Amino acid sequence: MIDCASFCEWRCWHRGCAAIYLIVLAITSTVGCTRTDRTTPTSSRIQDRLRITQFYITKPVLPRGDDALLCYGVENAVEVRLTPEVENIYPALVRCITISPKKTTTFTLMAADRTAQTTSQSITVRVTEALPRFTDLSISAKEVAPGEVVAFCFKATGAVAVRGKPGYFFHGGSAKSDCLVDQPRRTTAYRITIEGAGRQTDDATITVKVR
Repeated sequence: MIDCASFCEWRCWHRGCAAIYLIVLAITSTVGCTRTDRTTPTSSRIQDRLRITQFYITKPVLPRGDDALLCYGVENAVEVRLTPEVENIYPALVRCITISPKKTTTFTLMAADRTAQTTSQSITVRVTEALPRFTDLSISAKEVAPGEVVAFCFKATGAVAVRGKPGYFFHGGSAKSDCLVDQPRRTTAYRITIEGAGRQTDDATITVKVR
């Protein structure tokens, strides 16, 4: 076969060239032109490319003690590694794992293909002070006689301060565990508020009926 590129780029600079060009044109039209392309098709290169398709954290700002999901996805990878390590991971189009870092942490995902080519991405989760949360709430009675003692008790985590009304705290206002005590004369709503180091709050309320 004859390579068209050689003939099409040929330039004539003297007489008689036109006749030669017509002969060449006749030959190429008879035997056909070919162009050898030794490159890999673009679509194939794209399909085989190593890629991290997604890498994110569901809660980029995370209170200490809380959980979040770290999700990733890769294409054409035979190996993946997460630093710092949380658990063993493997190549997947979509996968999420649970994380609960105690301090602000940058996670790096590395992926490798069969040719030892690698790619990586990093993401940071910012850990804030723990949120105050009630872990237990109880009331001595939901219905009492006038002047009968009522104790609204709680246990909490992540709290550094507590306030409540009406009444008084039996242990002076311990943020971890205490009881709001009162002797209501009429139906009364009680509220306890705990506050965390970051000034976040959580509330608990209950109403006691006086007969």
